Amino acid sequence: MRNKNSFIIASAVAIFLTIFLYALLHHLEFDSIANIIPLVIPIVAALFIFNASRFYKHRSYDRKLWFLFAIGMIFWFLGEVVWFYYESMLAIYPFPTFGDVFFVLGYCFMIAGLLLYFKLLKDFISLKNTIVPLIFAIIAAIIVSKLLVFPILMSTEYDFLSKLFSTSYLILDFTILVIGFVLIRFSSRAWGIVILSFMFITIADIIFAYIDWFGLYSAFDVLLNNLWLIGYMLLAVAAQKQKLIFLNHKLFDR
Repeated sequence: MRNKNSFIIASAVAIFLTIFLYALLHHLEFDSIANIIPLVIPIVAALFIFNASRFYKHRSYDRKLWFLFAIGMIFWFLGEVVWFYYESMLAIYPFPTFGDVFFVLGYCFMIAGLLLYFKLLKDFISLKNTIVPLIFAIIAAIIVSKLLVFPILMSTEYDFLSKLFSTSYLILDFTILVIGFVLIRFSSRAWGIVILSFMFITIADIIFAYIDWFGLYSAFDVLLNNLWLIGYMLLAVAAQKQKLIFLNHKLFDR
């Protein structure tokens, strides 16, 4: 129990210090240094997730799941690199760019990992034990669609690529959350951290779609980046948490 609490406390402290440092550097107007943090965090998170995947049996569902998550995080890192290049090097607003293709590919690998895990657990899943997350997803999708997705699609001042990527992110976010909530009842406690990770990313994407539509990104960029950073770090924490659970079970079995 002490080890579990220590891990959670250490993870929380690391996340807090990261977002505090990022916000502080921006406040002190060290933007060029602060903007490096969103580059470092996703690649470090990818390494942590990949490290966790190596502890599972070859070709096991767990190993494939976390490996796909690691690949997805690498694509998000590449997206952050393009974002950094446009924003910090060229001083050009970085949306939409070809970096968004990397972000979308990252989501695709995340969803592939979730669907793989869903395939493993499909015999235990029924409408009865998934009705609550499905209702939640439908209500949330209706609200977001009515308030944000449809107005963006109907806007005459928003270009095609901005509409495409803004709505794609929201659809991919909710796809991940629906599958994740369906799987949470049949997975370890680490899965709750996975869901929390994607919730932070979804909230960030919703806010981004709204403020980008109104051209207000610069007023909220620190908040948004902190939400994305928290999402990245929580996914790495979930991978390490699941690894610890797996290793403890192996130790217990001996």
